[in-house]
Amino acid sequence: MAPLITLLAFSITTADAQEDDQGWATHGELREMLVTGTDFAVDAEGTTIGQGVHLDQRLRVGLTHTGMIRHFETEWDLFTGQLAGDVWDIEQSGDERRRDVYGATQLKGFQPRKLSYGGYVGNASIDVGLMTSNWGMGLLANDGNTPPLFGREDFGDRVMRVQVSLLPFKDKLGSAAPTYLVFAFDTVYNDDLANIWEGQLANQLIAAVLHDPGEDELTWGAYGVFRNQFEPGFTRSTQAGVVDGYGRLPVVLNDALALNVEAEGVTIVGRTSRAQSYASPQGLAVRAGAIVAKTELEHELFTVHLNGGYATGDGRPDDKHSLDFTADRDFGVGMVLFDEVMGGIEAGTHALLTDPQYSGQAPDGVELVANEGAWRRSTFVQPAVTVRPIDQLEVRAGAVFARSTAPIAQPFYSFRAGGVPRNHLNQEVDGRAIGTELDWAIRFQPLGEDAMEDWTIKPSLEVQGGHALMSEAMGGGTVSLIQSAIRIGW
Repeated sequence: MAPLITLLAFSITTADAQEDDQGWATHGELREMLVTGTDFAVDAEGTTIGQGVHLDQRLRVGLTHTGMIRHFETEWDLFTGQLAGDVWDIEQSGDERRRDVYGATQLKGFQPRKLSYGGYVGNASIDVGLMTSNWGMGLLANDGNTPPLFGREDFGDRVMRVQVSLLPFKDKLGSAAPTYLVFAFDTVYNDDLANIWEGQLANQLIAAVLHDPGEDELTWGAYGVFRNQFEPGFTRSTQAGVVDGYGRLPVVLNDALALNVEAEGVTIVGRTSRAQSYASPQGLAVRAGAIVAKTELEHELFTVHLNGGYATGDGRPDDKHSLDFTADRDFGVGMVLFDEVMGGIEAGTHALLTDPQYSGQAPDGVELVANEGAWRRSTFVQPAVTVRPIDQLEVRAGAVFARSTAPIAQPFYSFRAGGVPRNHLNQEVDGRAIGTELDWAIRFQPLGEDAMEDWTIKPSLEVQGGHALMSEAMGGGTVSLIQSAIRIGW
């Protein structure tokens, strides 16, 4: 199941600590991305992605003002989406990235991300307005502002929030201890499960604790969330509770090597009538969870990465429970297996389920099928290495090994086969292996990593590629994707 919460990764500083940072400031990034890849089938009817070379862009701009006790922030994504080249051949895909149109020049290509105002009262911070949200490793709440090892970031959870953050504890010297408490109420503007402009109304109550003493010490945190969501017309609803825990432990091994370990685990429990089954036409009990971990062994010249995760899967889709877990769509696991291939297959499935020649009315919950290729109901292991031969150059290489935690079954063809699992090509499925992906990337910063902090304009060029070797259960074959991106930040 997709993330049911968003939570601002907050920090509280005293007014004295802000004195050197007061005033107005602007920030932003222009991203121009040229993409090409292998065409592949998304169903047994002959539909393919049909997208060749295309140009995608995003302009992200922001303005902040920091005062002694008050702060203001606004941020916007402008001219976002495909600008030129081939578009998807899939119609009625349900894809929020809008890869079937030239979205950069449409109204949806202009989206607000932040418009908030806040202030400090003693050791408390009170914030009100539109905010992005990020927690831990971004498994559930992800602001879409951190590039993954391979691939891209596009969305970001956004909420209209009233939030109170506190520093209620003291250390041995009587100063404020770095343990924060936060209480918030949200109306979701846009995330993986709700879009306020599509009539989906989702509210959340949040309580959280975060102990964050600094980059060189153990950081840990947890939050609890209750979410109540109604679909258009209030005919379907979801009520669910979430508990999420996060920890990060940095360890200095010697003068040359440092180890950083991160982990995040989540449990979701609730009930939804947004989707039903034959055994439970009034709705489903939600029981889902996941755990992810990341290990980095860092040297001045290289970093060795080892990421992994497990997400629950539902092996009995016709009973009264939903066990599928789906991560935030900006939580990157490679760049082809999930983001490109699974995202395309799910969009093709959405098109079949909403095609009037197969059904007079699409089934309830069909909008949940397309999730922009988010990692879901599977395990993965992702080893990788980053090498920095010179200050201006970074080279990365890695792999993803993925296996489903539930039978691989495309809903449309499996339903027509009487519930027997069949894949997106209407083939019988043997095994749960999804495939293996090989990734590489080259990033060039002409100013160098060390000098970037001294420059207002920060350009970079990155070329990366992914090659997915699909399993027999997924129809076999190889799907490749190459993308080149010019980024100009400030």
